[in-house]
Amino acid sequence: MKQWLVLVLCLAAAPLASAQSLSGAFVGYGAGSYAYRETDAGVVIIDDSVSSWRAFGGYEIKRFFAVEGSWGRTGSLKGSYDANLPGYGIATFDVEGKYETYTIRAVGMLPLKRFKLVGGGGYYNSRLDLNVRVRG
Repeated sequence: MKQWLVLVLCLAAAPLASAQSLSGAFVGYGAGSYAYRETDAGVVIIDDSVSSWRAFGGYEIKRFFAVEGSWGRTGSLKGSYDANLPGYGIATFDVEGKYETYTIRAVGMLPLKRFKLVGGGGYYNSRLDLNVRVRG
């Protein structure tokens, strides 16, 4: 439901954004949902969806070129699974993790009549803060 609300708000604001001249500095914020699934030998370890967000800013140097940086995070992904450990028995692993991302990129823009085509390339860094608790 949240994703549809964000999509509708973005589409409603699109005419306002296209009417503005985008030269110089710009900032923005994005939010959405992040789905993650990990399996090991057919056993689902984590299957969770969480909210995520990203703040970005940059500078349009020329009409066709800009530089941009961003920082974002996800909520806590959680999962739990049981494993048979030889010599120990059954243990339950509770897993929780959050992603944090940073980007720096060059952005190319092609202004058209009613919108801009945008593409870019650059550096992407993602860090996973992972906590594992073993019960058994």
